[in-house]
Amino acid sequence: EGERAGPPVRSWRGDVLGVPTDVFYISYSNRSMLVVTQTGKTGTLLHVDSQGGASMPGDGLSVTTQTLLGQRGQLELEVFARRLHALICGATDAPLLLSISLKEYSPAVLKELVAALQANLAPAPALLCGVGDEPV
Repeated sequence: EGERAGPPVRSWRGDVLGVPTDVFYISYSNRSMLVVTQTGKTGTLLHVDSQGGASMPGDGLSVTTQTLLGQRGQLELEVFARRLHALICGATDAPLLLSISLKEYSPAVLKELVAALQANLAPAPALLCGVGDEPV
C-alpha cells in the first residue's frame, strides 16, 4: 500500500557544461519519454521514430523526427533528437517522445549530455526502450 502505480520513472539532476540540467526518463509499454531541461520549461516536443528493424547501427535503420510543439525547422534539435534516440532506444523500433529545452544546442553540449545520460541512466541506456520487456 502507498506504492505509486504507473510507468517506471528515472530522474537525474546535474550540470552539463556548468549549466544545471534536469532529466526525466519514463518507460511506457509502447514508447519512452525523455525530458531534458535547463530552463525549467518543457521546450520543444519531438517524436522520434525508427523503421527498418536493423540489429546493428548503420544497418539501414531509418530515423524520423517530427516536431509536435515548439521550434520547428531547427536542425540542431533534430540532431539532438536522433542522437538521444540512438542512445536511449539503440537499434530497436521503439519510438521516443523527447521534450527538450536547453540554453545552447552545440556539439559540446550534446557530447556532455550523452555522457551524463550514459553515466546516470545506467546500467544499460541503449536497452531502456525495451518495448515489451520488463522495464529496467
